[in-house]
Amino acid sequence: MVTTAVVGGAPNGCLLARSNCLENLWRLLLISAEIQTTHISLKMDTVLCMKYLMFFFCVLVFIGSLCLIIVAIWAIIDPKRILDIHPNYFLKIAASIILLMGLLLSWLSYLGIYATVAEDVKLLKNLVIVVLVISIVKLLVTILLYFFAAKIRDKYLVNQLAKKYEGDDGTNVYSKALNGFMIMFQCCGILGSRDFQDAEFFKEKQPRDSWPQACCTRGKSPEPEEILDVKLCQEGKDGYVNNLGCSQVIAYFFSWYTWTFVGCCLGVLAAEIFMVPRSQIHD
Repeated sequence: MVTTAVVGGAPNGCLLARSNCLENLWRLLLISAEIQTTHISLKMDTVLCMKYLMFFFCVLVFIGSLCLIIVAIWAIIDPKRILDIHPNYFLKIAASIILLMGLLLSWLSYLGIYATVAEDVKLLKNLVIVVLVISIVKLLVTILLYFFAAKIRDKYLVNQLAKKYEGDDGTNVYSKALNGFMIMFQCCGILGSRDFQDAEFFKEKQPRDSWPQACCTRGKSPEPEEILDVKLCQEGKDGYVNNLGCSQVIAYFFSWYTWTFVGCCLGVLAAEIFMVPRSQIHD
């Protein structure tokens, strides 16, 4: 009887063990399937996030390029309203260069937006190369300007001010342009108010003034063009004269613009580099 029980119970034990093994195997398969599904969903969410980021950066570059195009066209058509400068050859060349840059950036950003929406892998690859080249050139130009800006500023711009600036009522292009820049950016001279000590034409026309009235602080409201106090400005009182040089103000403005542009380019580049292999995997 004992032998029969043992022999008869052996098949039942094997069946139970097999059923447990099959159940555990099925659980493992379900868990692995859930893990794969979660991994795929995370991949898709990451790709979608990078797609939105690339679209955002491309839209930023597109808006900036449109601003460049508008300013360039305005400078070509009616420069007198911007800085009270009559149209001349050099202004048209500078405005044309800015216009070409704006058109190039708008075209590239439009292609980036289209490639992002359409998920065109080939177009994304080409954009990666183009944006990488533009970013490298931009960084090289920025580095060169950083090292040679002081020489250009000290040896050329200050000498040009001393030779050509005629004062607040100057009729030449240089005087009108500098007055417009000083009023617009709220600055004085190239390096500061001391630049006008060696300006011969300025001293002849305004012998009593230490610096032009364009350096004086102007009211914000109700009339932006009205100077707060000319006498206190010529005495150098704080708050009535702009002591900061235009080179520092413009350098700060262009450095902010440069790093913003480089940041947008790097953002687009990173998104494109990430999107290309992911798009290939998705395909």
